[in-house]
Amino acid sequence: MGQGVFLHKDAYSHLLDSDLWLLNRLSPMQPEGIPAFLSKTVGKGVLSKKDAVHSGAVGPVIRASGIPQDMRNNGYEAYGELDFEPVVHENCDVQGRVLVRLDECYQSIDLIKRAIDQLPDGPIAVKNEQFPDGEAIYRSDPRWVTQDRYVEM
Repeated sequence: MGQGVFLHKDAYSHLLDSDLWLLNRLSPMQPEGIPAFLSKTVGKGVLSKKDAVHSGAVGPVIRASGIPQDMRNNGYEAYGELDFEPVVHENCDVQGRVLVRLDECYQSIDLIKRAIDQLPDGPIAVKNEQFPDGEAIYRSDPRWVTQDRYVEM
């Protein structure tokens, strides 16, 4: 406590290896071949490109209408360093929105793998000069009531 937060690739390599092993075991799901999925999603809730833009749709809804709008491409956090394209489907219906979400899950797995690969070796330290050794502030969120606490040791 009070010395900063340390994260380095080599100290957690065994954890990263087990996480990557699990991520590599996940295989893409293909709901397009499931008749019950198709009957409930194809042609339902159609939102054309024009209507998506005019109604102010965002996120998976607008991307399922064929518009590659993704706030992560605007320099949000470290996404700019991961070089990815937004997941887009042209279906303009519920099926397209489900497929966008599903494909984004697999894209996220790929982004996690690439982020882990880009972690530098050695320590990365962020020293908090505001608190001397033995003092810290932490935040807890029990049952959606945020509490900030100051702790002296």
